[in-house]
Amino acid sequence: MSGRAVVLSALAVAIACGPATGAAPPMASVNACPDHPCSAYVQNGTPATCVDGACLVTAQGGNWTLVVSLSTVAPVAPGAVYALPFAQLLGATSGALPAGTTCNPGTCGVMPSLPFPQASTQCALQGDLLVSPDQQRAAGWNLGGADIDIALPVQATFRAQWPPGSTSPSDAAAFGLPVAAVSAPNLVDSSINHAPGPAGGPNLYFCAPLLQPLVYERTLAPMPPFDAAYPPDIERLDLTASTPPTQTVTFHFDETTGTNPGGAPRLPTFDLSRVDGGALDGWQAYLRDATSYRRISNLPHLSGVQELGLQLLTSHHADALANAQLVMVPPAGAAMPTWIFTPLNGDLVGAGTYPRLPAATTVTGTVRDQEGRSVPADLVFDATDVCRFAANGAVGHDALSANHDFSFRERTAAPSGQYSAQLPLGVFRVTVIPRDATHEVTVDSAFALADPACNPIPAPDLSVDVLRTVRGTASVADGRALAGATIEVVPTACEDGSTDAPCLPRQARATTAVDGSFELGLDPGAYVLRVRPAEGSRLPWVVQPLSVGPLTSSKAPPTVVPAPVNAGMQLLDPSGNPVVEAVVRMYETPASGLPYEIGEALTDSNGHFDMYLATSGQ
Repeated sequence: MSGRAVVLSALAVAIACGPATGAAPPMASVNACPDHPCSAYVQNGTPATCVDGACLVTAQGGNWTLVVSLSTVAPVAPGAVYALPFAQLLGATSGALPAGTTCNPGTCGVMPSLPFPQASTQCALQGDLLVSPDQQRAAGWNLGGADIDIALPVQATFRAQWPPGSTSPSDAAAFGLPVAAVSAPNLVDSSINHAPGPAGGPNLYFCAPLLQPLVYERTLAPMPPFDAAYPPDIERLDLTASTPPTQTVTFHFDETTGTNPGGAPRLPTFDLSRVDGGALDGWQAYLRDATSYRRISNLPHLSGVQELGLQLLTSHHADALANAQLVMVPPAGAAMPTWIFTPLNGDLVGAGTYPRLPAATTVTGTVRDQEGRSVPADLVFDATDVCRFAANGAVGHDALSANHDFSFRERTAAPSGQYSAQLPLGVFRVTVIPRDATHEVTVDSAFALADPACNPIPAPDLSVDVLRTVRGTASVADGRALAGATIEVVPTACEDGSTDAPCLPRQARATTAVDGSFELGLDPGAYVLRVRPAEGSRLPWVVQPLSVGPLTSSKAPPTVVPAPVNAGMQLLDPSGNPVVEAVVRMYETPASGLPYEIGEALTDSNGHFDMYLATSGQ
């Protein structure tokens, strides 16, 4: 038996000392012995044994992460969310526990120490973003301080990096954990402890609340109108090490050789215009990170027919054009796509000339079902190919090169089934989201508004079908039907990961009948099917993939719920006090793909929770 299995075995035995779990509904299948003998469970791994009235195993767990959401009335860090590798949480109990602890090592988990706020400000971390006189001159905006540093009002954002200790971590939220970025407000200080604000304004500083000791990407984004001249300051901040509670951050404008054929480092500078000679009034340009798509430069407003020598400044403590893309954004409401230019070999020379495109067209049509009836819906048009003029004047579909692309999204409503939208010529992926509960989400990936020669063609009507019927069954590994369980289907990923995209296909939920059967109406697509036995049943959740195809009805793979391991414990804060009324959720992190939730519980007045989980190999 592995060391991990010994720990989990100790947790299973600890149930006898824990609180009683709530009773499951009368019809629900429950894990109860000796009424239902543990010897009847047919499953891989170690046999189940009867422990405190439940059939449990002591098998090795998975790669688990515990996400703890503290109560909004918690005395310490109210509302904070912590992500903790479960093995690390258990390992932390192997040493000395806080004074006054009454539980045994192996059954207690101690939350990490927090950087507590300073009594004078209630900030765990505070600071200024300062602009020196030289930097004011470089940005072309004198903030009213001739020879002194000025503190800009900023939106401070802290994004936890996951997994801990990784050499190439990503945002915890992008990694798939429910750990949102933490925003820090601006506060005003009338003393001389902080630098003055623009034009002799109030002294401003950012004030961060309690943060879990992790590595963060800290972004200090100047607030409008100062963002037109000054970029966000982006830097990695390690809160696992000793971090001063007060930080004075000074801009570091990044240089590059990528816009200078001579090779001497300089601030990134661009000449921006349109091939058709049109005005740039109302347009904006900026640099963005090619991975996260977040803006990393200032956001100037353009004007005239040319912007010569425009500086797009960055402060991300690297080459200014490292992993950067140049973005030119037409005015809001214009039926023109955003243009994105990616540097080749780190070089953005020649970028900044928006291509010439044919005039946009107004598209009208109707959303209909298979019977020809109009279906109220919402539509999302995403350009996948845009018509443009070549250098010789010929018009054709854009042959996207390795370093430039277009982005265009238009949403429109069809409350009676009829829609109208103004779109550039090209090919679109159109997503139809019916407003009723009987028709399925439909995606047309080849919605063309132009023929191969880019001549305009009429747009076809859009057709939607009824939801696909998916039936399935769930049982317990001892041969009983699983009654009263919640069946959830969750899309494996949103359509493109962007924040303004609809998450498709749509989620759905059902409850198993007495014989373990269930039925769902679903959109076609890829899902995670999650079977959640009734609360208080002491049976684990089971998660498996589900693919819904074009057939009218299909059958989900049968689900078998095994005897679980109890991964419950008592959560304590660093002073030994119980963490009360916290929502705890366990996530499995597979070798590939996003983490998925496998259990949920609530800590009681002693900080204790029980959580019954299916282990790896079951």
